[in-house]
Amino acid sequence: MTLGLAPRVGRRTESNTGSEVERLCLTNIVTKPYHQSSDQRCSPESTSTMSVSWQDNDDALAELELLAQNQRKLNQLTQRMTGILSGFDRRLASLEGTLLPIHHRTQTLNRVEKNVEATLEALQHTLGHFNVVDEEEPKILKGPDVHNVSSYLDTIDRLVRGLEYLKRSDLKSQEGVVRRMHDLIETGSRNLTTLLEEWVSAESVPISPEDYGPRGLPLPILSGSTLEAIIPIFSRLKTLPTNPSNGYAPFLAALSLYSDLRGSYLEQSIAPLGKRLVDFATDRVGNSNASRGAMMTAAFDAEGEDEGAYQRGSAGAKEWLAAILDLAENEHAILTNLLRGLTPPSSSSTIASTFSRLLRPVLRHFTATVTALQSHVRRNMSTHTLFSLDLIGALSDAQMRWNSVIVNAAGKGGGGNEDGIASSSDGSGAHALGEQLQSLRTSTMNVFIGFLNDVQSLPRQRESEVPSTNINEITYLCLTFLRQMCDYADVVAPLLATLGAGNWMMSSNTAPVLSLSINPGDQRGILSQYLCDTLATVLEALRARSRAIKQPSTASIFLLNNIGRLQRDLSMTSILSDYLGATGTELLQRSMGDARNAYLDAWRSVVSALQEDSGDGPGATTDNTSAKSQKEDAKQRFARFFEGLEDLERLHLAYPLSRDDDELRRGLRREVVSHMVLPAYRRFVARQMAAQFSSNPSKHMRPEGEVEDRLLRLFA
Repeated sequence: MTLGLAPRVGRRTESNTGSEVERLCLTNIVTKPYHQSSDQRCSPESTSTMSVSWQDNDDALAELELLAQNQRKLNQLTQRMTGILSGFDRRLASLEGTLLPIHHRTQTLNRVEKNVEATLEALQHTLGHFNVVDEEEPKILKGPDVHNVSSYLDTIDRLVRGLEYLKRSDLKSQEGVVRRMHDLIETGSRNLTTLLEEWVSAESVPISPEDYGPRGLPLPILSGSTLEAIIPIFSRLKTLPTNPSNGYAPFLAALSLYSDLRGSYLEQSIAPLGKRLVDFATDRVGNSNASRGAMMTAAFDAEGEDEGAYQRGSAGAKEWLAAILDLAENEHAILTNLLRGLTPPSSSSTIASTFSRLLRPVLRHFTATVTALQSHVRRNMSTHTLFSLDLIGALSDAQMRWNSVIVNAAGKGGGGNEDGIASSSDGSGAHALGEQLQSLRTSTMNVFIGFLNDVQSLPRQRESEVPSTNINEITYLCLTFLRQMCDYADVVAPLLATLGAGNWMMSSNTAPVLSLSINPGDQRGILSQYLCDTLATVLEALRARSRAIKQPSTASIFLLNNIGRLQRDLSMTSILSDYLGATGTELLQRSMGDARNAYLDAWRSVVSALQEDSGDGPGATTDNTSAKSQKEDAKQRFARFFEGLEDLERLHLAYPLSRDDDELRRGLRREVVSHMVLPAYRRFVARQMAAQFSSNPSKHMRPEGEVEDRLLRLFA
């Protein structure tokens, strides 16, 4: 502060001014009467007026004298005052020179005082942060009140502020206090995490997915009250520091706990469906008396109808996968809503990495279930092929949605993120479906080769057994196999395309039917080729099986019955028209024609007894042949004819034509009775009757009507 002194002012001008005033007044009084006019001086009135005026002047002079005296006194006083003020002025100047150094020193002292006060205040603030540990430790150890969590959060905030302050101060004595603060913050965050566990666990009770999706009901989500309670805690935990002594990260720990709780909830909700699927595969699939071969999933009764065959979708694989994806999709929506509601909102990578951890129990369950199914299927492929195809179809149908719900949603969490959350180390977990599907496809593709090999081996395995002419197991297996292949065409066609056109015949003695004319990318064409190759293999196996029958006529009936059954059943369905096409039709017609010719050969040998010989045989008529010989020859021919007819009657009685194939019997009846036997018999009888071959014809021949009835009974 600058000391200001009053300026010194001269005061002598006041005395001069008073003397001048006095002089002017006296001059005005003395000279004023003589300025009057002559008329005024001569008149009596003027004389009288003058006397009065002189008297007034005397009074004025007296007053003026008095005024002058007072003025002189005033001047004296003024001079004395001026002297006094001049003395004050000198003294103030001296005082200013004395106080100015003191003033400068006072400013320095004020600055020192302020610095001291600031230092004391900072010291008090620092000591307060040192004391916050002792002050807040009991509150932290006590834990949060469920009904008043905000006060507990405020307590942790005070610790965090103290920790941040001490870190900035960088005091050597703070290390122990900082460690205690970190430990208390960790304890507080653990207590908050325990509180989160209680709230989340209360809403993570396992459910039955079948009670929701199939009924059109939405899956349960976290309630609004729970979200309102846990979002502030998650937001606060997100701001808490990591404990450097053990690496404990509060927010990561809370997310890990949440992921584990919700992941366990998903696994427990899905587990019953997975167990039911495994139990179905182990206890119910293939437990009927399955037939032999690679595709033998059904037992057949005498009529060849499958009993207890596996029905597509009956195991519940699609429902199990749908439940997994529905719950996972619902859980991702819950997680996104939670983490986006934090302050500040979490990033997409944080959501993805958390979701990836959340899915680990579900993916472990999925992998364990499919692995168990695969292991069982590999050990029992002959009875579980249809189940395997059904499982492949279910996995294939779910793959696109799996990639969207699980791979894409959890796959974005790779690497770190701004919250310091590491993504799952099990990177292949999200791709479990694709890996399991590929493994299952690889093991199932061997079925297509195995079935053909098994069909080819059946005649050798039954070589010592003489088959009946009933429908053979090879035929039943072929019909069942072809029907099942067409039922699973959407699954089989890609598998065959992967195997490669014609590669299923590498170990077969039968040449592929269409290997040179199919585009490798045409899956339906490859399926048709495989089915035609299968049909060709089955027809060849039937011919090989028929060779075990010594009598050609019986073997021909065997082939007629079996090939006719194939032709009839395949024509009654869309298999022949949609899949086998012209090639399959040609295979069947050619095989059927060969069997028909072999069957008619037996009748030709019978009819040959009624035909004229072209040479010199027993039936020839020459001039050298006696009439008696001709008659005897006719009787022998009748005898051979009826003997052959009786043999065929016994054959048809023991090995009848299929009674289910009316078209086959009608065709053979028309060809045998109407076109072959009866015309020949009629001509032979007429010729011999004209020649009067016997005196008792009824002994050697039968009426045409009786022969016709006997023939018709064979095809009834």
